Amino acid sequence: MSKPFDAASKQLLETDPTSWLIYAGFTPNGPVTVIDADLSTVTAEADKVFLVEASEPWIAHLEIQASRDVSLPERMLRYHVLLRSRHKMPVRSVAILLRSQADGMELSGRLTIGFPEEPPTLEFGYRVVRTWQQPVEIFLEGGRGTLPLAPLAKVTESEIPEILWRVNDRLRREFPTEEGDILWSATSILLGLRFSKARVSELLEGGRGMGIHGLEESTTYTAVMDALRARFEGREQGREEERVANRRDFLRRTQLALLRNGQLVFGEPTPYIVATIESIDDLERLDMLGYLLLKVSSWDELMANTSA
Repeated sequence: MSKPFDAASKQLLETDPTSWLIYAGFTPNGPVTVIDADLSTVTAEADKVFLVEASEPWIAHLEIQASRDVSLPERMLRYHVLLRSRHKMPVRSVAILLRSQADGMELSGRLTIGFPEEPPTLEFGYRVVRTWQQPVEIFLEGGRGTLPLAPLAKVTESEIPEILWRVNDRLRREFPTEEGDILWSATSILLGLRFSKARVSELLEGGRGMGIHGLEESTTYTAVMDALRARFEGREQGREEERVANRRDFLRRTQLALLRNGQLVFGEPTPYIVATIESIDDLERLDMLGYLLLKVSSWDELMANTSA
C-alpha cells in the first residue's frame, strides 16, 4: 500500500486497536497494545501487530491491503511463524482488504503446501475480511479506529454523502479535538481508494450543505496531514534506527550460535573459520549454514558453502 493510504491506515490501526480486532472478528479478552512489528530476520515488516494481554496472551497480526499481492498468503505464513517464534505465543493472522482490487483467488483463507497427489506437508489458516462487503453500520456504530472506513463499506455511490455526514457528525460530537480532525482527514484520504480525486472533491464539496467540512474548505486539513505524515515518518525513522541496531545484535548472536553449535559437532574452529563466519552479514546465508550443520561432516565441508 502506498502513501498517503499507508500512513492513514497505520495511524488508524494505532488509534484504536481494539476496534480493529473486533472488526477482524475477534473478541479481545484483555488490554490490547501495539507491539513492534519489525521482522528483520526476513527484512520485512508486517502492517500491525497487537498483543492481547489476556490470561493466556496472544498475538494478532493485521495486514492491510489496498491492491492485489499474489504473494500475500505466503507472506502471512512467514509473519505468522516469525511472530510465534519471537513472542512464544499463539498468533491470529488477518488480511483486511480495503477494496475489491485487492482481492484474488489466492486469498481463500487457507494456504496448503505440498506435492501433487500427496497429503499436504503444511496447512496454514488465516482470516480474510473484505471491507466492501461489510454493512456500513459496523463502521458507523463501531470504534473510532474503523469509523473512517465507512465510505468503503457495502454502500452505493448515492449513499456516500449521507455516510460522510454521519461520520462527520459523530466526529464533531465525540472527538471535537485534533484527533477528530485526523480521523476526518483519514476518511477523506481513504475515500480516494474508491473514487477519483475529482469525484472525492465533488463528494466533499457536496457535503457542505449538511455541515461537512469539505477538503478545500477545511482550514486544518493541511496542518493535520502534515502532522500525520510527520508523526508517521518520525516513528518510521526511529524504528529504522532500532531495526538496524536489532539486526546487528541478531546477526552477532546468530554468528556465535553457528560457531558454538559447530564446535559441538566438529570441534574447535580455527581462527580462519571464526573470522570467515564473523564476516558473513547475510542472515539467510547464516541460516543456511546452520541447516547444513546437520548435513556435512567437517568444518572444511561447511566452509565450502560460505561463498555459495
